[in-house]
Amino acid sequence: MEWMNTLLSAETLKYLIPIVAIIAGCSVVGAKAYFTHVERMEKIRQGMNPDTHDAD
Repeated sequence: MEWMNTLLSAETLKYLIPIVAIIAGCSVVGAKAYFTHVERMEKIRQGMNPDTHDAD
């Protein structure tokens, strides 16, 4: 469990927390873009014009 003590030390966490936050933020932005695209494609498949029926 020595690696756990090293990982949870203050010296390591000051670099690890921002890196994890950036990766998580990018993942959320990517997922939002993906689901927006999927929703737009489904509107097109159903015959709607997504530019005029966009609720945003």
